[in-house]
Amino acid sequence: MAENQNLSHEAARRFTYLMNQIDELYHKVNAKSALSDSVSWILYCLFDMGGPCNQSEFTRLYGISRKTINSALSKLESLGLVKRTAGDGRNVIVSLTEQGLALAKKSVEPMIAAENSVFDTWTQAEKSQFFSLMEKYKSALEKQFKVQELI
Repeated sequence: MAENQNLSHEAARRFTYLMNQIDELYHKVNAKSALSDSVSWILYCLFDMGGPCNQSEFTRLYGISRKTINSALSKLESLGLVKRTAGDGRNVIVSLTEQGLALAKKSVEPMIAAENSVFDTWTQAEKSQFFSLMEKYKSALEKQFKVQELI
């Protein structure tokens, strides 16, 4: 039993290490563009969506917290890179300005191209297995965190 726990702990440690290394790669790309990680992710989302979007889409499609979204959008708006306008009801529509689009093309477009080129080398079966296992891990971890009252 102890050996199985050690193997599980080693797997968790390896996973955490790899996730942190991937985060660090994105951080290095963002630093080279003089962008904070949260600002870069908002630019990424807006560029990836290809046009104005409802502010709630950032959470729904990319899993970014509302607090991070609001903070990053305020920063981007103050720099003249995004524009927020009222939508229907409480919805807020976010769009890139011309300056924001130019920055996204310079900083985000190459990032997306690099990501796509990685996935282009994988078979459909590898992609399906990867995402299936990631979703399984996320769901199981969330369940365990709730059971242990960590969230």
